[in-house]
Amino acid sequence: MDSEIAQPTGPQAERDRLAAIVRAFADFGASPARADALMDEAVRRLQALTRATGAVLELIDQEDLVYAVASGTAKPHVGLRLAQATSLSGRCLAEHAALRSPDTAQDPRVDATASRALQARSMLVVPVLHGRLAVGVLKVTSTGTDAFDDLDEQVLRAMAGLLAGLLARAAAG
Repeated sequence: MDSEIAQPTGPQAERDRLAAIVRAFADFGASPARADALMDEAVRRLQALTRATGAVLELIDQEDLVYAVASGTAKPHVGLRLAQATSLSGRCLAEHAALRSPDTAQDPRVDATASRALQARSMLVVPVLHGRLAVGVLKVTSTGTDAFDDLDEQVLRAMAGLLAGLLARAAAG
């Protein structure tokens, strides 16, 4: 991990992190809040749980992905449109796979202009799938390089599953 984003390490720090993840999912699952409030809470919690500097839920709008809900460094960019064809998020959707960019400045899969605007030096993206239907992408970003690990990916995958169900219920009525 990049030294700019030094985090506590060791067994106790890892236990504390896992406990925070469990609490976040329990809180999210028990919340009576509306869909928009839950989506906002989800990205805010993901940012904290993954030690990211920004988090965003991108929703599909024709050939683009639109920043629908965001926190941290991504929050001022709500409404930003990314072309699926030229972004890591778009590739994530096409492959139905989680993708990581440990250094966005060196990664040709990344939309370099958007990454600079977001101050994103590393990112992790996972598709939000309802069954096999892609509805969006969940993304975390960091101002430091190599900021995300396998646990972060698992947290994003789990939250993407919860958000897919939430989005499907909201669309149904």
